[in-house]
Amino acid sequence: MSQPISNHEYEKTEQKFLPLWKSIILILIFACGAVSLFGSVVYLFIKGAQQLGWPPAAHVVILVVISGIFAWLMKRISDIISEVGQRWFPGEVNDGD
Repeated sequence: MSQPISNHEYEKTEQKFLPLWKSIILILIFACGAVSLFGSVVYLFIKGAQQLGWPPAAHVVILVVISGIFAWLMKRISDIISEVGQRWFPGEVNDGD
């Protein structure tokens, strides 16, 4: 038979979130890293296209494709962050009374 979970054991299994200030610092560091990575990837791809002798239209296509990929990644990350934000700033509770 299964035994009921005590409050102490329940707290251990509950998912822990970082405090708000630590999360903000991590988000800022991540954002700086993501912008640096984006710039580096664009630079390397454009430099490679120039060395291969591709026309300037190819440079624009490379920029658009890489920007689309990074925009999609940022959207996914912002979705994750907004779910964590619900933990810190819970909305109004509607009990239907």
